[in-house]
Amino acid sequence: MQRRLSELPSLALFDLSDRTAIVTGASSGLGRQFAIAMNRAGADVIAVARREDRLQDLAREARGVVPMVCDLSSSAAREQLVAAVLAERGHVDVLVNNAGVGGSVTALEETRGLFARIAFTGADISRRNRRPRE
Repeated sequence: MQRRLSELPSLALFDLSDRTAIVTGASSGLGRQFAIAMNRAGADVIAVARREDRLQDLAREARGVVPMVCDLSSSAAREQLVAAVLAERGHVDVLVNNAGVGGSVTALEETRGLFARIAFTGADISRRNRRPRE
């Protein structure tokens, strides 16, 4: 049985109980690991990715993780995601903006449009998240 991080005295600083976290790109790799770690730290994790089957696997492995299928390259889909999370949770405390777009261009070759396809997730959430700081 895995223990929550908050149960380990030396790691109490990492306690995310009563926090809402969105993790994008959560179906694999680092995003999946961030979602699991934040779930173990007590956060209410919204796991976001395009691949529903992998999100469902994650939700079975890390009980309490809420899978949400979303193609973050679509501004309309980002708006729907943010609206749904804020309607359900009221706020977002943590964003792990980990989603990426496959491709093989260097940073110097990357266009603004390609960068913006994913990068504006954080801006969409920040703009609509009105929870006062504690």
